[in-house]
Amino acid sequence: MTAINPKVLNKELTSLISVESPYFALRQIEVIAPNSIQAIAPIEKEVGNELTHMANSETGRHLAIAGSLACALVNPNKSRHYYLATKAIYRNLQFGEKLELGTFHQLRVKAICTDLDKRSAKATTYLMTPNGQPLAQIDVNYYIMPSRLFDKLNRRQFVEQPDFSEANPFNKNLNSYDIKFAYNNESAYADYGLIEDRYCAGHFAHYPALPVAEMIHHLYGGAIKLVEQKLGSSNIKFEPKVAHIGAEQLGFSGEHVNLNWAIKTQEGNRFIVEGTALANQKKTIGQLELEVFVR
Repeated sequence: MTAINPKVLNKELTSLISVESPYFALRQIEVIAPNSIQAIAPIEKEVGNELTHMANSETGRHLAIAGSLACALVNPNKSRHYYLATKAIYRNLQFGEKLELGTFHQLRVKAICTDLDKRSAKATTYLMTPNGQPLAQIDVNYYIMPSRLFDKLNRRQFVEQPDFSEANPFNKNLNSYDIKFAYNNESAYADYGLIEDRYCAGHFAHYPALPVAEMIHHLYGGAIKLVEQKLGSSNIKFEPKVAHIGAEQLGFSGEHVNLNWAIKTQEGNRFIVEGTALANQKKTIGQLELEVFVR
């Protein structure tokens, strides 16, 4: 096991990916194999009524970044790339177990690059307790884009100095919107509004784009509100089991976002809820299919 000096790490590993602080928050990064890393991840979002040690969306944030680091290790082209997460599957490895919630302030993450070619990569990632007990697994697919190509394709989105004045937008909900329910509370929709620079700090330096994990955070929250509305109850305790996540394209600052949800399945306390986020009525920037149990 090799611990990387933080100064060396900044030059040799984190410089190979596109995300920066505060979105990038991993610490004590170690290379544990030629295709694997592990690190410490802070718990920044409140989990609320979710029966888990780390909010589902924050788990996705840290693990997707960890996976990109593992893939950057394997990539023979040691220049800066954008590792864009396009699909992911979340699995709760402690589903149904009694948890002592609120016992940790930080958790351990592990990422293994399982496949890589010139334009795509896959990683299997884990969220673990500080002593290594597995809590969740996320398998992530990435589209790899060299920095120069990303700059060329997104030159209209370039911002010399984005307004990243918010110290950390990822430990709170910055925007608010009303969710409206329809079809006997089987579906819902909301106007998210405009993506703002401050929602995107660290993602990316001159091309502020809303992180997929943050968009999924809103889709996840709306899915739970729809379940509550359907049950006629509020502040329910819930436990995720599996989540299928997708993002066909990026949502950039200044674009207008609409959210939609629908209950696909209801069997007792088990729900499968689908959610979609569209930017400018045409770009799919977030998809969620969540299997969740009301406790």
